[in-house]
Amino acid sequence: MDKGAIMRHSTLAIATVVVFAVAPVVAQDIRGALPYRLYRTGTSKLLQKSASPQDWALASQLLESSADEAAASHERAALLRKAVRAAPTDRLVQWMWSNASLQPTDCGTPSECKERPASSTRVEPDNAAAWLPVVDSAWHAKDAATVDDALDHMAAAKRYEQLQGLAVAAWIDVYKRYPPPSLEALKALAPDDASLSMWHLVTIEASDTSQVSTSGLSETCNRSTNPKASAAHFASCGKVARLMLGHSDSIYARAIGFRVLRASGEATKADQSAIREAAWQREQFAKVAPKGDSAEHDFVMDVAATGSEIEAMHNVLQHAQVPLNPPPTWQWTMNGQPVDMLHAPATVKVP
Repeated sequence: MDKGAIMRHSTLAIATVVVFAVAPVVAQDIRGALPYRLYRTGTSKLLQKSASPQDWALASQLLESSADEAAASHERAALLRKAVRAAPTDRLVQWMWSNASLQPTDCGTPSECKERPASSTRVEPDNAAAWLPVVDSAWHAKDAATVDDALDHMAAAKRYEQLQGLAVAAWIDVYKRYPPPSLEALKALAPDDASLSMWHLVTIEASDTSQVSTSGLSETCNRSTNPKASAAHFASCGKVARLMLGHSDSIYARAIGFRVLRASGEATKADQSAIREAAWQREQFAKVAPKGDSAEHDFVMDVAATGSEIEAMHNVLQHAQVPLNPPPTWQWTMNGQPVDMLHAPATVKVP
């Protein structure tokens, strides 16, 4: 499975299940449905004719074939390179270029290939998430110095944004200009107990657009897989994890922040409050998550307006009169047992 497929599964498992209470298999089944496949292919061709570099980048995502196939990778890369060169300051375009799953030979000139992971950092160096492709690339290249430098930048950042809001807004715009096929035809392909709306389709495509690999971060910040790293290295990992857990724009990033904090060995009693708050909000949101076309529309539009899944989730909780902070007596439990928030086993669901 390529990096993009792994990321899609992870994001949909969290964003789609938690936000919309729809199984990931529904999303994958619908994406493979012939009416929607034809729609994606046709819409890609239309977007390629646009004068907008962002449309070219989005068109690359709609190309109908596996990213690990040479022809598809080459075509996708050509569109992204065209967009990147035409829009050097577009956050979403540069993000997609930094994180695209492409054949190594398709990134352009040697200098373009070398600089691709850092494309987003040149647009927004103060966004910790923009440095993830640099960490991932450097970790797999065994370049410890570059990993540490990128981690230092991440640790010094004040925000962690995976551009969820920008991605959602971009796909809302695409669907408005080019309406998808009849949802009734697509619903016939979904399991009987699954709901489906245009807002699910927006979420699916936006998840792909905002995808980012966190494997390098998880590995380099894991004491068991990186035992020779310095204390300063893990201190930076702890800062990054806390930023993701407490100041990110996505539910997925919160989950990864918790995992990184735990694996780095940097979690302390002072972190319990943030972990407890995230777990509480996740649990309560699962109970009151928007259902039905109107409610899902409102939630997706709120993500686009606020630029944050987390903020939109907070708005849903507050509307349902659910406090954002857990009551003093609330205990995070799993299978009826209290969870040790600082030393939870890997099988425990992340907050």
